[in-house]
Amino acid sequence: MPANQIFQFQVELKDFRPRIWRLFEVNADASITVFVQIIMCLFKMYGGHLIELVFRSKKLGLKKTEFCTSVFDEYKNPPKKSLTKLNRVFAEIGDKFLVTYDYGDNWRLVGTLKKIYADPGLKNDELPRILKGFGHGIIEDCGGTWGLEEIVKGCRGEQCDLESEILETYVEGGFNIESFDLAEENENLKSNIANPEIFLGKVEKIW
Repeated sequence: MPANQIFQFQVELKDFRPRIWRLFEVNADASITVFVQIIMCLFKMYGGHLIELVFRSKKLGLKKTEFCTSVFDEYKNPPKKSLTKLNRVFAEIGDKFLVTYDYGDNWRLVGTLKKIYADPGLKNDELPRILKGFGHGIIEDCGGTWGLEEIVKGCRGEQCDLESEILETYVEGGFNIESFDLAEENENLKSNIANPEIFLGKVEKIW
């Protein structure tokens, strides 16, 4: 394996328009745990719910792992298998993954390994990084894509099924589903990955 190998992924929220997506890069030797943290951060998933990660790779076939996340738990002494490196899972461009977050709201994200390359000049602290994207991300405990659609309708002045006091919070806050600031998103990503104890709880099981 080349030194400083980098994986580039594209991931998007399923069953929602406009498309909310991210193109990001991560070290190929990052752990599955870090990968989960990155995905959660990219789409503003703050924890407190189960998250399932399903890989469909040419190397391992179909594999599943389930995490128990909580903003209150500290992440210490994780099981060894949760530290499995991405380059032990993904093998070729085109390998895919599916993330399901919060089995009640049932947020689903689909992703693809788009590129594999090496950059010996890249510093370790430059990864992970977001290259491109569009859209705000999810809103916790809003009812999934249906709830997010209703919030978008209400903020646009269209008829929706939300209670007026709930909708008012988003309207007054200037919520915009299309908002995406690359510099801000990268800063937030670096902050969360640097402080995993405030972001990810214990791993319950892994394939």
